Amino acid sequence: MELGRIKSKIPEYIKKYKYLILALFVGIALMLLPGKVSETNGITKENTVSDPVIDEAIMLQNILKNVAGAGRVEVMLTKATESEYIYQTDDDAATTDSGGNSNKKTVIISDGSKSEKGLIKRINAPLYRGAVVVCDGGDDPGVRLAIVDAVSKVTGLNSNQIAVLKME
Repeated sequence: MELGRIKSKIPEYIKKYKYLILALFVGIALMLLPGKVSETNGITKENTVSDPVIDEAIMLQNILKNVAGAGRVEVMLTKATESEYIYQTDDDAATTDSGGNSNKKTVIISDGSKSEKGLIKRINAPLYRGAVVVCDGGDDPGVRLAIVDAVSKVTGLNSNQIAVLKME
């Protein structure tokens, strides 16, 4: 009997709490959506962890747009090596009868919670393998020279590792 009475009150509860139920379903639907992809200046990337190479390509692209005669610009950089993190260490030198002995310990920092990280001393930038730049003014030798020079200065690449092409 109790089950029959509950079933008869369900429409009343739905009518009474319809906005709360609607908000609940909308929230669940939003949580089930995949990660949003954004497009920034022709380069698509996930809104998760930022890739330094993509960020550098976007910055380089924005600078190269300002080169006289370049017009629209798209940039692609390829890496030969990843970024390298060098952590701060403490050196404990202890001498023994058989010779010198040293211990290196990474300096750990804490933000007050249970999270601990190593103290970064230096970040070595990635080494690049090559670059491709496609732009409206890619057929003009002056524009090509200016772009190759700029890309070379930013990435450390030689001119034979940089291709500048005319955009359709």
